[in-house]
Amino acid sequence: MNEPMAGQTVERRLGRRDVEITSSSQQAVRALDDAILGLASHRAATAAHLRAALEADPGLVVAHCMAGFGARLLGRRDAWPDAHRSAAKARASLEARGGTEREELLTRSLEAWCAGAPLAAVDHLESALARTPLDLLTVKLSHALQFMLGRPSGMRRSLERVLPAWEARDTPGRGLVLGCYAFVLNETGEVGRAERVGRAALEEDPIDPWGVHAVTHALYTVGRLREGLAWLAAHERSLEGANNFAGHVHWHRALLLIALDELDEVLRIHDEHVAIHGTRDYRDVVNAATLLYRLERLGAHVGNRWDVLVEAASARLGDHALGFADVHYVLALVRGGKLADASRFVASMQAAASARVGVEAETTRDVAVPVAEAFVATSDRPDQTVSTLASIAPSLLRLGGSRAQREIFDLVLADAYVRERELESPRPRRSRTSRESASRSRASRSSAVAVDSISARPRV
Repeated sequence: MNEPMAGQTVERRLGRRDVEITSSSQQAVRALDDAILGLASHRAATAAHLRAALEADPGLVVAHCMAGFGARLLGRRDAWPDAHRSAAKARASLEARGGTEREELLTRSLEAWCAGAPLAAVDHLESALARTPLDLLTVKLSHALQFMLGRPSGMRRSLERVLPAWEARDTPGRGLVLGCYAFVLNETGEVGRAERVGRAALEEDPIDPWGVHAVTHALYTVGRLREGLAWLAAHERSLEGANNFAGHVHWHRALLLIALDELDEVLRIHDEHVAIHGTRDYRDVVNAATLLYRLERLGAHVGNRWDVLVEAASARLGDHALGFADVHYVLALVRGGKLADASRFVASMQAAASARVGVEAETTRDVAVPVAEAFVATSDRPDQTVSTLASIAPSLLRLGGSRAQREIFDLVLADAYVRERELESPRPRRSRTSRESASRSRASRSSAVAVDSISARPRV
């Protein structure tokens, strides 16, 4: 059990948003506040602030919970032991020195997720927010966990329950909460309102990559491409000191440029802003893999850029913590020319899902495995890719991710449809230049094919 440091008294102290924290050190509370603000605004220094909080007070329950959620949000099974240790430390501290109801609920939430019950984890977070709506950490954790679970409506309900409390007073971090709300408004179909709320959020908290990204989503959704690029350029400062989420914001810049056919600039962005973040976090792999796919389908030569993603995917064989991550690892293996490895990966996904219970295993079995099989089939069985992706389209939201991220499924479906037609009606070989021109023309037309093929898909 964790004991207070010598000469220190455990007290209920107030953080910057007047949320009670049980701690032996005001210094720990200040460092924890910095860490929470860093988490909500995607700062690279967040981990350092969290370490400082625990050094000042090794029994700080909220800090242990925050560390445990951070480990789980990586989407890697090999990080789960870290989350379990954090949950155990939080529980031991609560038993040793007591805590607030909010601290108990945060601990229960982490314990539930570690036990394979993420929906119960969300319920505990929401119970904590019902008691302390100004708890920025729990607002962000519920937002992030429900995003992984593919629950945009739940994300929206959560924010709409706490927003009245935030809007009733000038509380530090209010703009960050509004940035989350702008994002989920776009995801649930209110694009115009999403843009307005996002712009207002950035006026309150200009250093917020999530808010910048939320407005970019809205502008991309309605095809205001040049405005999107200008918006990102005007808010470049928000990425200073940001963590790897900066790479995702640059990914959005690349999507805007792809739509404008500026592929050389997109390759530069991939190399200088996306690929630099490595492969420890599955979200970085998702950014890179989907960007390379979009480039290749338009005729760009990406060289050996798939190699690092193939290596990352191979390292995750047998891990299978998150279906959304897994399908992108399979995409990397397929596009990197490792079809046999991709098939082994899918078989491993199936075995892992069969051996586990709970919503995450169900999503892998029911959605991620069929999508991964469809990806493997793209080269020689495009008809299977088309039938699988078209039939499973209404369930793709369960994988999580944003609208923009899930576009990759539309693109693979569209390209498989074109490939299927080509195999049915072989044409004479064309020169390389002609093939590249045809590829771009085909890619432009294929989006319409995808929309027709999955017209029944719910878009929220």
